[in-house]
Amino acid sequence: MHDPRELPANDYQTPGGLTVAEVVEFVRNLRASVPILAASITAYDPERDPERRAMAAVTRVLAELRA
Repeated sequence: MHDPRELPANDYQTPGGLTVAEVVEFVRNLRASVPILAASITAYDPERDPERRAMAAVTRVLAELRA
């Protein structure tokens, strides 16, 4: 789960989630040790993200998945 201060996504988020940079680093480390065969983006409510920060975050994570 993402840090809602950095990436507001829905009404169910709680404080203390991972930053986008931490998620990217996790994906990088995971990809170095095992093949990643699938990924999913879930529970996004655009009304909770008026600045549309999610697209930038998703783009960063997807770029790391494809690297």
